[in-house]
Amino acid sequence: MKQLSTVFEKNKTSFGTKYKIKQTYSLHITTKCAILFMEIFYMERRERFMQEKINLAVIGGGASGLIAAITASKICKHTKKIIIFEGASRVGKKLLATGNGRCNLTNIHASAKHYYGDTRLIEAILRTYPPQRVIQYFEEIGLLCKEESEGRIYPYSLQASSVLDVLRFNAEEMQVEIICDCPIHSVRSKNGIFILENHHQKTFIADKVILATGGKASPQLGSVGNGYTLAKQLGHTVTPLYPALTILKTPPEYVKSLKGMRSHVTATLKCNGKAIRHEKGEVQFTEQGLSGICMFQFSRHVAHCIANKQKITILLDFMPEYSVSSIVNQLNRAVNLFPHLPATEILKGFMNKKVGEAIVKTAVPQSKEMLAKQFTKTDFMVIANAVKQFSYPCVGVADWKQAQVTAGGVSLSQLNSSLESKIHKGLYFSGELLNIDGDCGGYNLNWAWISGITAGKAAAKSLCHKDKARITTT
Repeated sequence: MKQLSTVFEKNKTSFGTKYKIKQTYSLHITTKCAILFMEIFYMERRERFMQEKINLAVIGGGASGLIAAITASKICKHTKKIIIFEGASRVGKKLLATGNGRCNLTNIHASAKHYYGDTRLIEAILRTYPPQRVIQYFEEIGLLCKEESEGRIYPYSLQASSVLDVLRFNAEEMQVEIICDCPIHSVRSKNGIFILENHHQKTFIADKVILATGGKASPQLGSVGNGYTLAKQLGHTVTPLYPALTILKTPPEYVKSLKGMRSHVTATLKCNGKAIRHEKGEVQFTEQGLSGICMFQFSRHVAHCIANKQKITILLDFMPEYSVSSIVNQLNRAVNLFPHLPATEILKGFMNKKVGEAIVKTAVPQSKEMLAKQFTKTDFMVIANAVKQFSYPCVGVADWKQAQVTAGGVSLSQLNSSLESKIHKGLYFSGELLNIDGDCGGYNLNWAWISGITAGKAAAKSLCHKDKARITTT
């Protein structure tokens, strides 16, 4: 257009009296070119939108996203275009790491008391999909399960890869398309549809969207927290986020000499001097602090308390079956048997050698230079009390890389019972992205499955209802 006007300018003197006519003609051509250019631009844009028209876009190819897409496709009987957008190079990377590679699918004891966050709002979902129904669902799609200790349910193969394979096979059979290496950076709602944009600014449109991106825990496995950004873009509230099911950090001097040691304990979590939770199990000493399932159960509470500048203390009872007085009696007996034993080794017959030595050295500092026969009655009482309530100050939790789940997330108060947004009709949420986290033992994966099924079912029924309404009107 610009070139056409330039050519006319250069030759306008040769037109003589016809200059005004030629100038008008040039301007007319220029205007027509501009209109044509705009029409082509918008036509190409419309065609690109139409090429990427999706009935249901599932953002996130983890446990919850996969089962949501499969559930939706089953209900729609393969008649809808359903696409999973996964930011990582493959789906289910975090799923492969769960349960130490064995994949603790669910727990037969799953109930609201094992969850935290907006628990009141998920009671109906937990009742609708009890653990037995989750197990049945997996058996129906080709996965055999088995129960192990404490109600934990695993694939019969004891391999997480079996779970992922069955999910992938079903997605393929249900004609669910999976696009990997395609993180979605933007979601907008406009005129009843959703406009998605990926990292290359490629645009997709969808009738319905399920946000199943996961949380921030284990970013090395693909959970980078982008779902919270998308939720906020769409007007949803995100509560404070904390690493959960992770190591509790203590001052190094408390655990340095015990790195690699393990002991069975009863543990008490104190916040500002008040006991708020008790756990039994194995504690593992690391260079960072305290690990093991019983410590993981404390982590979400620790993170929250420390964020609110509250003092945290962990008390460990290394001999929960014995009272203080019975431990004193055992110490007396040990001294009578081994009076010339180095004093720091007096607990050798009771517990882990290094743990016992650390307790004695802390309780009776001068014991490093003593023999067992030099202990006093007061020393015995001090040691016995330390065995029953050895105190560790807690200064925080490990970072997101070492966390298994995220505490906090998208508020369920802005969703209905089908996990559909009250702000944007046709937008659903599932999994770790929501303000729900559970205890260790299969509870978090259980939530991933049942929230994914709930969202997938609701989205599919909405799509089918839309079709019926269209048929009725025609």
